[in-house]
Amino acid sequence: MQKPLAAIVSAGLSKFGRLDGMSLREIFAIAAKEAIDRCPNLDYKRDIKALFIGHMIESSEHQCHTGPLMCDWAGLSNIPSLRFESACASSGAALRSGVIAIMSGLFDVVLVGGVERLTHLKTSEATEYLGMSADFAFEQWNGFTFPALFALMARAHMHKYGTKEKHFAMIAVKNHSCGVNNPKAHLQKEITLDKAMSSRVIASPLKLYDCSVVMRALHTETGVSPPG
Repeated sequence: MQKPLAAIVSAGLSKFGRLDGMSLREIFAIAAKEAIDRCPNLDYKRDIKALFIGHMIESSEHQCHTGPLMCDWAGLSNIPSLRFESACASSGAALRSGVIAIMSGLFDVVLVGGVERLTHLKTSEATEYLGMSADFAFEQWNGFTFPALFALMARAHMHKYGTKEKHFAMIAVKNHSCGVNNPKAHLQKEITLDKAMSSRVIASPLKLYDCSVVMRALHTETGVSPPG
C-alpha cells in the first residue's frame, strides 16, 4: 500500500521586524489567517485536524503552553496542538512532524507554523534566552555565545574545505539582496561585498554581517566582541 503524499498547499507570513504592541498570538494569527485565506475551498474549522507550532523562547512573554494558545487564536478548537522547542530548528521540527502526521495517514490536513518575539526585550535579555539553548555546564558556563560556537564551526569548515572569509561574506550579501524586494523582510537594504568584509569582527572569522541582528545589537551596545 502506497503511503499518502504530503504537500504544502498554502503559506502565510507576518512581517518581520519590530512589531511594537503586538503579542506572539497576534503575530501568529496574521500568518495563519493569510495561509487559510489562500485556500478558498478549505473549510478550516472542519478540515484542519492538528496544529504543530515551533516556538523556542517561552520566557520572552512568560508564556508556556503555546500550542493550545496559538490554536485558539488561529480560530481552531478541539484538535491536538503541539509545541516544538528545538532552538533555531523549532519550526523545522514542527514541519517535519506535520509531514510525518500526513504520511502516516493519521491526518489529512494540518496547520504548521512558527513564531518568536524578542524585539520588546533588552538585547542582553534576548541574548541570554537565545544562549540557553547551548549546553549550560560546558558552553554557557565557559562564556560561549552562539557566534562563538558558529565561529568554531566556520573554522572547522575552512580547515576541511578550504573555505575563505570571502565566501561567508558572499552569503551575507546574497541574503541582504533577497530582502530588498520582500515587503515583509526586516532588513531591506543591500550591502556590498567590501562592506561585509570590512565590518567588525564578532567572533573570528565571523563578522558583523555574518551574524543575526540580535548579535549585531549586542556588539553595538557593549563594544566588546563575544568570546571565540
